[in-house]
Amino acid sequence: MKTQRKAERRKVGQAIRELLEGPEHEQLERFAFNLCRNAEEARELVQEACFRTLSGRTYDPRRPLGAWLTAAIRNIFTDLRRRASWHDSPLHETAPESDALFIEILADGSLPVGEALEREELRKAVRAALASLSEPHRQVVELCYLEKLPYEDAARRLGIPVGTVRSRLMRARAHLRRIMKSY
Repeated sequence: MKTQRKAERRKVGQAIRELLEGPEHEQLERFAFNLCRNAEEARELVQEACFRTLSGRTYDPRRPLGAWLTAAIRNIFTDLRRRASWHDSPLHETAPESDALFIEILADGSLPVGEALEREELRKAVRAALASLSEPHRQVVELCYLEKLPYEDAARRLGIPVGTVRSRLMRARAHLRRIMKSY
């Protein structure tokens, strides 16, 4: 029994190693980043999900590992957010990478300052609108629009039916239209 368990863990470990060396690793980090808005936290979420998957007994090797890790990342993030005071956490801060890009655009003069400021204002409004979505709706928007995954892949990643993905997207788009109407 113990040798069988060790063999299964070795297989899972190898599958995780292969995933981390491939393009799906970037997708997992982007998914985690979209949740927490912090690159370092995103890397830690992915690492924690891999660790828990490897050390736990709940992963079923017949299921796609990427979908499993996506669900694990989402669950870890949700647990951490529940434990922490969300508004005092660094997970709630604006992404420093986007601010650095904005400063770079202003510095190199590729855009007039007024236009750059308008774009920054619009970007903040869009970011606020996305943040106002419920977590399930935001996750579907991020996977289908930011990650450009087909509905079927997003459904598999989240472990939900394709119809639920479509429904959440429809409701999310309606919500975003209402909020961005004034813009």
